[in-house]
Amino acid sequence: MNFNDQIAKEIIRERTSHKVPTRRPTHPRAARALRRLATRLESAS
Repeated sequence: MNFNDQIAKEIIRERTSHKVPTRRPTHPRAARALRRLATRLESAS
């Protein structure tokens, strides 16, 4: 697990969480792609 993976995971977690009302909602397909990427990063580490 390197530093870039950690940052990527943070970004993905932030994008896919729905706690931030100010940001415009992530497109469903984009969110799915990001989550898939997160899963791949987690399984790779």
